[in-house]
Amino acid sequence: LPLAKCLYKGGDGATVYMALVIILILTSETVVVDSLHSQLVDDVSWFSERILHGISQGSLLIVVLVRTVKANIRTPQTYLLTNCLAAIYNLSAGAKGMHTYCSQRLIALVEMLN
Repeated sequence: LPLAKCLYKGGDGATVYMALVIILILTSETVVVDSLHSQLVDDVSWFSERILHGISQGSLLIVVLVRTVKANIRTPQTYLLTNCLAAIYNLSAGAKGMHTYCSQRLIALVEMLN
């Protein structure tokens, strides 16, 4: 969760890029993805867009990655966007019991990209 919080808060570019690279490496492992989707988080106090209860770490990470893509879609940071989309793909491939809000954000992203 600290990596997701780092992406969510933004901050200096180097820290965001490092967090994103670590997320991408971790999500390339099926065991990690399965674990993220099976561990629920009761309270995500740093997430201010919506109150999220009973969301899995995997769904939360997808929501944060989608938010990062949407926030940076108009910037020339193709590396950031490509890595975010790759991590979303990795997490989506093993998604089980995805949170409703996560599903809504993914659909909104697909609609925006079309």
